[in-house]
Amino acid sequence: MTGLLVGLQAQQKVAETKDATWLKRSAVQHSSQAIQVSPAELKDWGAYLKNYGIKHGSDVPTEDLEQWKNDVARGKRGYQPDEQVDATTFARTAQSATPVLIDDFEGNSTNGSTPPDNHVAISDSGFIVSVTNTRIDFYNETGTRLRRTSLGAFDAPLSVSSFAFDPRVVYDADSKKFIMCWLAGSSSARSDVVMAVSTSQDPRDPWNLYALDATLLNNGTWLDFPYLATNENEIFISGNLFTDGAGFDQVLVYQIDKADAIAGNPLTFLTYNGVAGSNSGIFSLMPLMWGYDGSNGPEMYFISRVAQNALDLFKLSGDIASNPSFSVTRVTVPQINNPPNGLQLGSTELVSTGDSRMQDGFVSDSLAHVVFGTSFENDYAGIYYIRINLFDFSIEQTVYGQEGFDCAFPAVAPFAVSTSDPTVLIGFLRTGETIYPQLRAVSIDAKMDPSGSVLIKKGTTPLNTFLTGTERWGDYTGTERRHNATSPEVWVFGCYPRSASNFQGFLDGWIGKLSDSGVPSSAPVADFSSSAPAIGVGRTVRFSDESTNNPTSWNWTLAGGTPAQSSDQNPLVQYNTPGVYPVTLTVSNAAGTDSLTATTYVTVTALPITNFSADQLIVPAGSDINFTDLSGNNPSGWLWIFDGGTPNASFNQNPTINYQTPGTYDVNLTATNSGGSAAEQKGGYITVVPLVAPTAAFRSDTTIIDVGGAVQFIDESVDFPLTWSWDFTGGIPATSSDRNPLVSYANPGTYQVILSVSNAAGTDLEVKNSYITVLADQNTSIQENVVTEVNVFPNPIKEGQVTADFYLEKSQYLRFSIFDIAGKEVGMLGDGKIKAGQNRLGFLIQDMAAGTYFLQARNEDQKVIINEKIVVLP
Repeated sequence: MTGLLVGLQAQQKVAETKDATWLKRSAVQHSSQAIQVSPAELKDWGAYLKNYGIKHGSDVPTEDLEQWKNDVARGKRGYQPDEQVDATTFARTAQSATPVLIDDFEGNSTNGSTPPDNHVAISDSGFIVSVTNTRIDFYNETGTRLRRTSLGAFDAPLSVSSFAFDPRVVYDADSKKFIMCWLAGSSSARSDVVMAVSTSQDPRDPWNLYALDATLLNNGTWLDFPYLATNENEIFISGNLFTDGAGFDQVLVYQIDKADAIAGNPLTFLTYNGVAGSNSGIFSLMPLMWGYDGSNGPEMYFISRVAQNALDLFKLSGDIASNPSFSVTRVTVPQINNPPNGLQLGSTELVSTGDSRMQDGFVSDSLAHVVFGTSFENDYAGIYYIRINLFDFSIEQTVYGQEGFDCAFPAVAPFAVSTSDPTVLIGFLRTGETIYPQLRAVSIDAKMDPSGSVLIKKGTTPLNTFLTGTERWGDYTGTERRHNATSPEVWVFGCYPRSASNFQGFLDGWIGKLSDSGVPSSAPVADFSSSAPAIGVGRTVRFSDESTNNPTSWNWTLAGGTPAQSSDQNPLVQYNTPGVYPVTLTVSNAAGTDSLTATTYVTVTALPITNFSADQLIVPAGSDINFTDLSGNNPSGWLWIFDGGTPNASFNQNPTINYQTPGTYDVNLTATNSGGSAAEQKGGYITVVPLVAPTAAFRSDTTIIDVGGAVQFIDESVDFPLTWSWDFTGGIPATSSDRNPLVSYANPGTYQVILSVSNAAGTDLEVKNSYITVLADQNTSIQENVVTEVNVFPNPIKEGQVTADFYLEKSQYLRFSIFDIAGKEVGMLGDGKIKAGQNRLGFLIQDMAAGTYFLQARNEDQKVIINEKIVVLP
């Protein structure tokens, strides 16, 4: 089956409810009095700092998960749907009415930070608060920005860590107040939850600001990836605790008296840790907020994925004053898999789709509604949407997706006026080999039927930060229902990549208002994409309408295709003759018509010519062999089968395979391009011989050097050693496991060198006494570069944002400041423990007069390790 796929399954009660174990930190805790801030009075440097080597942690080994996600994603290149599929499948499965995009506008424009972590809330009076990893924007419902500030400027009075991340915002329909939270500090030395509560529906009025200590367990952990929800009497914040080594520890939950927060009083709150589920630990525990006007309570529901076929649903009974208790029900569901990473047009870099942790949810009447990521047919990323009956725990579920595209980071909100109508709207991100990443929405009706999806904002370039490897995309999307609307109205806030003056391929924010009906204000603008950039003879292409402004009719002209004309919104077309063919789409609505022609859009090509080589054909048992693809006709996908190898299969173009057992083995490669697949098998290609103990031997490029000089050592051991252990008396490094290490010497003298080599059959040693002679000269020490690759841009600058990229050799405390030409500090941008690796610091110059300044970073010893001149133009 191809096209839009939906699976529906109802189940009866699947698990017995039992008491849950939650460790209550103390009977009742109290915070200090709120600090009140007025957004209009904030001085905003807009500073942020992002480390590109760190991702949100997981409860599974990150490197294992990411490798699998990447391997599967690469295997999708050039995938073709089955040409025998009925072309009406797509239209037949999309039965719910497509949402209407009523209005849309830019939100929280890019400053280079990634991922943006979009979240949004709207008040009854039409004020919008949108937050990202660095910024807070206030809008009215027509898209006029009323105020912009940064998380760091907003929480500055609290004296928490200057670098804030992972913001969330909700509009509490019961109290008519906005509530925000975010995290400050990402180490056990300092980790706080910042919570801000508005004093009115207008976010420009003052806010009550609190800091909650997230290191209160005193177990060397810090808080990551928070969730935020409210009920009738309380505010709930939960998050994942991680060690400084990025290992998951446990979940932490705050239960906060809402009346205290609204009044600006010291908070009354409980904290919980040691959360245990039906029979396992818990990761990413999400509280479920009431989805409609008013609120529920005093009960509160929480949910977490605990297995590939199970969710744990917790119920808190009672508020802080009534000694609350918890019960848990394990809900069995059809299999959940982590989503593979996504492809994107115009780039070989993959796009991260995250994992299958809870993304968003709410409760209404007797139902809990939850969305998260999963895998979809043929290894695409999809959206898992589930409804759980809160009385008998029966379920309805569907996996939403489309072959040829990856859907990720969903957020869900009610798309109805009555609480008895379970129709929802899901905002999500989508990417694929033929499109740039984009923001879309789809509705799921009471029968679990999906609508066609509506485009909110398309990307204009590949996602391309300076990060190498998989591009960050999420980590979540925001949706919220306008509670007093007379017809369904949901606001969606997500991201898309675009090119700006300072940033190429960075993520920007976009806000859309969607309803179940309405008249577009303007004629449609025609646009489309396809399921593959090119195909083979006899294969099919799924065309997808990407037009904006809600067209109501479609007319496709498909030269060379069968059919050659179509009025479907998303036709499936077969091509039987090689060539390059144009495609024309004409779209219309009540406001007008538009047409788009792509003159060389479909390329029909031939199969690949498959061939490969190996760097070794005879190896000892336990050895690695590097294989190289030599296939012609531009293959885009590879499937290797290695008889006797580990692994015995690979999707990599040029894999490395280990052979443990003596013997003679075949190798098979199937290469795929847009035309299809072709295989090449080489019988008896690899010979693996028994392993014998090695004999150690080595030499060096020199044996006499000056102080500070370096020696290149060369291993000459025989009989296939697999490990090398060097000992360099007086050397830097003093030991090495490299085969051919480079070693420097800082002090004069004569030094011994020892090499030990091993394989599974044994070990051998060679010792050379007085082998290296180091002569004294003027060099007495070797200095360590703690910061490298510093790049400040744009510079000079007239307006906007300065960005400083730098590479930190090791994690350390740094304090970033701006100094004028006279040496006076004019602004403190932030301080804290900065992670090792590639980092990016950004800040605004809106409060800097024309002149010369210096960006400085000082360590704990007050030593300046970054000192970069910045020129601000008049």
